[in-house]
Amino acid sequence: MKHLKLKCLSILFLFAIQPPLGRAQDQHFIIKGKILALDSKKPIEAANIKTLKNNLTTFSNAGGMFLLHLKAKDVKDSIGFSIIGFEPKKLAISQLIDQENTIFLKPSIIELQGVEIKVQNPLNIIKNAIAKIPENYHDTHLQNGFYRTVTAKNNEYIQLSEAVFDIFNPGYASTKGNQLRLTKMRAIKDEKQSHGIDLGLKPSGIFEYDVIKNIDENPILSKNGLKNHTFKLLGIIDYEGQPAYKIGFDQIDELQKSLYKGTIYIHRDNLVFMAIDYGLSPKGIKYARYGDLATRMLLGIMKLEIQIKKDQTYVKYQKVGARWALSNVTNHTSLNFKSERNHYDFLADVKVDYMTTNIDTQRNEPFKTSEVLGDQKFVESQHVDQANLLFWKDYTILLPDFEIEPIIKKIMANNEQYNLKKKAQLLIAKLPKNANLRLDSLISFYQRNNQFNGTVLIVHKGETLISKSYGFANTEQKTLANMDTRYRIGSLAKPFTAILIQQLANEGKLELKAPISRYLPNYRHGEILLEQLLNHTSGIPNYLNNTNYVAKILNKKYKLEELVANFCSDSLAFDPGSQFNYSNSGYVVLALIVQKIEGKPFADVFKSRIFDPAKMESSYLGWDDNTINHAKGYLYDKPEPLYSVENVTGAGGITSTASDLLKWNNALLSGKLLPKPKMEEMYQERSFYEDWNAGYGYGWMIDKGLFNSTKQHQIIYHPGTDFGFYSMFVKQDDTETCIILLNNTGDFPRFDITDLIMDELNKTKR
Repeated sequence: MKHLKLKCLSILFLFAIQPPLGRAQDQHFIIKGKILALDSKKPIEAANIKTLKNNLTTFSNAGGMFLLHLKAKDVKDSIGFSIIGFEPKKLAISQLIDQENTIFLKPSIIELQGVEIKVQNPLNIIKNAIAKIPENYHDTHLQNGFYRTVTAKNNEYIQLSEAVFDIFNPGYASTKGNQLRLTKMRAIKDEKQSHGIDLGLKPSGIFEYDVIKNIDENPILSKNGLKNHTFKLLGIIDYEGQPAYKIGFDQIDELQKSLYKGTIYIHRDNLVFMAIDYGLSPKGIKYARYGDLATRMLLGIMKLEIQIKKDQTYVKYQKVGARWALSNVTNHTSLNFKSERNHYDFLADVKVDYMTTNIDTQRNEPFKTSEVLGDQKFVESQHVDQANLLFWKDYTILLPDFEIEPIIKKIMANNEQYNLKKKAQLLIAKLPKNANLRLDSLISFYQRNNQFNGTVLIVHKGETLISKSYGFANTEQKTLANMDTRYRIGSLAKPFTAILIQQLANEGKLELKAPISRYLPNYRHGEILLEQLLNHTSGIPNYLNNTNYVAKILNKKYKLEELVANFCSDSLAFDPGSQFNYSNSGYVVLALIVQKIEGKPFADVFKSRIFDPAKMESSYLGWDDNTINHAKGYLYDKPEPLYSVENVTGAGGITSTASDLLKWNNALLSGKLLPKPKMEEMYQERSFYEDWNAGYGYGWMIDKGLFNSTKQHQIIYHPGTDFGFYSMFVKQDDTETCIILLNNTGDFPRFDITDLIMDELNKTKR
């Protein structure tokens, strides 16, 4: 199961995606209908429908229904209809245009060739088929694809996502990985019923469904997989008009681990893997574990248990010209989610339907780096359009087995009930025109709805309008929060680190356009420029997205040099400067550079260069639960996991108060920390953070439309997250506005609250 993500464990990023090789504008008509068995008149699911010349493909749904978009030039072509157990059928497209077609397929039977079966060793058949992969499967080619994932809980749909995409495959004999270019997608989930859990696909997960392309890692057909399973030749059958070996397999009896049971279909004559149908074997299901060890450690920390109840996959290949390529995949997974922390225990049934809609065997050039969706980025995190009822009108897709649009509307209606923003707007609109009263009522409204617990400080035109805490700093001890309560501020530490870099640049101790190698000679990626670290275009993968790394940093304290060497030196995700990818790793590297230049611990540099000049007496790098007046962090009403926050030095790790953060803002405005021109340089957009529709400068985000007030003002900000601690720091310097929100009970609607506050301060009409 490769398509689960947990919001609490993953940070998701977006990037600009270019359109595909113009398909939609060339489509002129559709062929639609249903496929039935001739004898029983029952619908046939998963039948292959494909144009014979141009390889445009779709499949029938559970009701036998299908729809295929075609171009004008296809009118003289024919369509083939095929599925295992039935005789293939071919019809001219001209016979099928402008009507509801009913296609009947006749069951087929092929006699078993007993003599041949007796002399065949199924394991040898498989090994010979593996050896023939280079000659049987296509070299470089482009696949156009579509997938749909749906999740049901108690027979109610709680999640839906669909995507159209292109895959560049460098060839089945090549060791190079595939590339995915996203064309269009939409995704929606029921926020309440999903309990903060999202289900979706990464490109890496999509690629892994192609068993033959990834055969060396496949748990069945790899060298170890062949050793750990037994194989039996069940006969020779008619597989869509072709004779095929039918080979059954199961994991060996004595193995105390969870592997697979299923069926492999191999062409009798040319030894092509035509299809593989496999699921978790009953022999080892009790040993089934979700994810790897690091993932399970993280789930343990979050008090979340995931049990695999079912994982069944069907992978099919098709002949295109003289060779073969992936045709379609169906995956059914049942997962039981149980959380002691959030008090839920439910079974989610997930279905993935993935099909190749066209194959271009002439394409031999990979996609440009800027077009490729990173292997570890969730497709569901990209731009969505949930309400467009004609969303797929120009694309060939697999018709759903249910009415999608009513489900989307229902989920959206359910989510609307949890949208407090409109209720908050109506509330404050009825109050007297007193900014202090209206802002206090706004925050109190969110606190009453369990959406905020912490400290708020709001300054506008030099006047403090709100300086107040709401709720408990420590729930068990019933300790109320106050203006001196200390919180961890998470990624809000990044502007601090960026200021240190800018200070050193201002003093001539470093150059922003210099390579890392000038300051860290032994660093693996010395060619990266310092400014690329600052604006998240370095290409260094975010180490907090790696579950193995996160499991380690939660259990051991590391020195800054160790953090960089062990976790921030992986192979680059893209060429430096070519893309934006929010990366905590880059800021850890920056911290080490500061430490090397200054010749003293990074924490001491913070104190001497920022905390002391700004008179931030309650702030420091690190976290000490024994220090007086610390808030306690909570996730889902349970105490947050404790760890050494120094393991995110540079990217996070600062403890502070709302009062101290206001002192910091005042020091920035006065030029005490940096001359005004140098501060202005930090606020200039250097890259684009599509996730939040914001420009990214040197450590700061510049809003481009997420907040309504951006129409009249420049809004500079940065959020922060550190387990139970969530923060928001916002500057609107032209009106001397500063908004500080510090929360210690997990995520809260910080963007909604900020937007409402800004509207109130600026009296912005919507």
